[in-house]
Amino acid sequence: MRPPRQYLVLPTIGIIGLFVFIPYTLGLLLTLSKGTVSKHPDFEHYQHIRTLSPDEFPIGDPHRRVIIVGDIHGMMEPLETLLERVAYDHQNDILVHTGDILSRGRHKGSMKVIEFMTTYQVVGVRGNHDQQIIEWRGWIDWFTTLDGGKQWLSDTHSKWLMDHADGHSLSKWVKQQRKESRGEDAEWWDRIPEDWQPFGDHYRIAKALTEEQYAYLLALPLKLYIPSAHTFIVHAGLLPFNVHYDYDHRRQPLARVPSMPVYSSSHRNEEIETLRVIQELAILRRVPQNTDPWVNLNMRSVLKSKRITRRSNKGTPWAKYWNDQMSMCDGFEQALGALQMQEEQYVLPDISTREKTLPCYPASVIYGHSASRGLDVGRWTYGLDTGCVYGRQLSAMILGPNPLPFPEEWEEDDHDDGSETTQGPNGIETRVDITKKTKTVKFGEHGEAKIVRVSCSR
Repeated sequence: MRPPRQYLVLPTIGIIGLFVFIPYTLGLLLTLSKGTVSKHPDFEHYQHIRTLSPDEFPIGDPHRRVIIVGDIHGMMEPLETLLERVAYDHQNDILVHTGDILSRGRHKGSMKVIEFMTTYQVVGVRGNHDQQIIEWRGWIDWFTTLDGGKQWLSDTHSKWLMDHADGHSLSKWVKQQRKESRGEDAEWWDRIPEDWQPFGDHYRIAKALTEEQYAYLLALPLKLYIPSAHTFIVHAGLLPFNVHYDYDHRRQPLARVPSMPVYSSSHRNEEIETLRVIQELAILRRVPQNTDPWVNLNMRSVLKSKRITRRSNKGTPWAKYWNDQMSMCDGFEQALGALQMQEEQYVLPDISTREKTLPCYPASVIYGHSASRGLDVGRWTYGLDTGCVYGRQLSAMILGPNPLPFPEEWEEDDHDDGSETTQGPNGIETRVDITKKTKTVKFGEHGEAKIVRVSCSR
């Protein structure tokens, strides 16, 4: 049986669903201002957000689980081993990924991963590497329809393979070709966006995709939103407020209770759920950084200048902003108690005197992208990129009343420093640290999650 709050969320989604499709005009305008629009079609094809229902994210169902996997990067064998370890059942369990499922690992591995994801229509978000593959495939499909484009591309690829055999690096070779090209050849090179390098890993994966696999990637959104779990899933990160203004500015999403018609006291629980979802949607659509695809795909830190950076060794990790804000949430009751009716609408009270508290409820973010930080778990943020492609670990977060089907001895044992070798479904040996098989973490306001890790090798 579903938890009661899931029934409360369903009408809420119907009321506010329209707003999911409105807020991204700014982000789209930013996307269209990158300088190549006049020469090329839109290769980015961003899908900004997908909202999952309780049935699509069944963390309250004792017979189903949600398994969220960090960055895979084409490492198919560790993925198979991990799924075997947790006894993944594709008919009942919901598998979710945090993006960057392809590239950087072996090409064959990437093609196996995309075949798996497409076959089972695995839920997930785009990563920055997946995005590059999407853009290359869109470019290839467009370029090869130009008169003579397919032949020029084939001839230039053959030339690169010959030069590469002589030890040329791709980046230097492309730069040299652009510089030395003349006439019609220069015109063809001009049709490749200036900062792109053809014939590399992303290009080769894009070229090898089937139509079905390309369609799968195109359908991946930048963000997943799960109202029933008050959770977001994104590749790189989200911000809880516009960092260019004080966090408690009245225009910040978490600094005020959303305005809505009054419910009777008998509907207070439903009212609270509705207000929470409205406030969470405001984080997505009113915080300008969260509508910028580059931020969703690349953010790791915020600099003192309030600029967003993809560097993890500079500035403040964005997750600190998120956890600090959520720790200030003390619910709506105090604010709602001070509200007065005026023409059937709430009049919002002044909250400027409320130190270190905000009228909100906390929400969680699950993400990848930050391998240098390893398993990066905060109270309300869960970073699952543990550097599998670098030979470290592949991690999964498991949600549900019965998250693990295996015995309790799988739990962490600080007194055992050994490791064991296991065989995955394809006979690939994977070493797993016994002391790091599972980790229990808090999830949401009252729940828990299991994090399972397996070692990777290249």
